[in-house]
Amino acid sequence: GIENEKINLDYPPFNSKKKYVKNLEEVIKKSGNPVIYSPLSSAGFFEASFVANEWGCEAVAFGPGNKQTAHTKEEYTNISDVKTVERIFTELAR
Repeated sequence: GIENEKINLDYPPFNSKKKYVKNLEEVIKKSGNPVIYSPLSSAGFFEASFVANEWGCEAVAFGPGNKQTAHTKEEYTNISDVKTVERIFTELAR
């Protein structure tokens, strides 16, 4: 038969001392944007919940979009937000 495993999909916001999270925070701040943490489940589904649960690690979901309209017929993303996230990821990869 198939076994079902309970997976926690509601990880709370967190502040991490891990270098990769601090680097992301610094790059976001340098871009002129605030660093805001929310529970992963607050804006729909993220695979990061599975990764965090399965591997027992911290996970960060980051990207453009408005969580109030996510997964609705009104969902959209501003091109300027996509370009900002592109610059943040580019800087983070350096």
